[in-house]
Amino acid sequence: MTVNEGLQERVPETTWDHCVSWAALVTRWRVEETADDAVAEEWHVTLTGADHHLVHLLLAAAIHERTAALGLEGAAVAQVPLAAPGGEGVTWTLQRRAYQALKEAPVANGQGSVERAELLKYGQSAQPDERGVWERVRRLCQQIAVATAGAVAGPAYWEQTVTLDTVRTVQLGKAHR
Repeated sequence: MTVNEGLQERVPETTWDHCVSWAALVTRWRVEETADDAVAEEWHVTLTGADHHLVHLLLAAAIHERTAALGLEGAAVAQVPLAAPGGEGVTWTLQRRAYQALKEAPVANGQGSVERAELLKYGQSAQPDERGVWERVRRLCQQIAVATAGAVAGPAYWEQTVTLDTVRTVQLGKAHR
């Protein structure tokens, strides 16, 4: 069972479930926003191919790392900054600590554990093809987080705190237009 399949048609219960849900939402919103963008082609290929579970898993792990660092739990994951000054956001985690965040993520057996083991292997691999998967997934997660924060806060997104809840508010506002 993949991370996404494990959460389909159920309400998030654990902090990890909330992180996975947020990762899926942010990814979906970003893909919808960039439907006509040239960058969207790489995103589309990765997010509709075999690696899309890896993207959600790594993004969820980065959100979870920030959640734990801030001492948040459950639905309070919404207060996690996607971007923030001083390296407090998910964007920083993806840039500086993505592998460690993935390694520390509380992935349950049967819910992303196979993907995590695979992605951890790729992150340490000397094989160019495997290492390329890690780099592509990490880069895509970074691009999704940065583009989402930038869409909400503008080009200097890193100078202000952009929480997941702020992203949700902006997205809901766009949906009602």
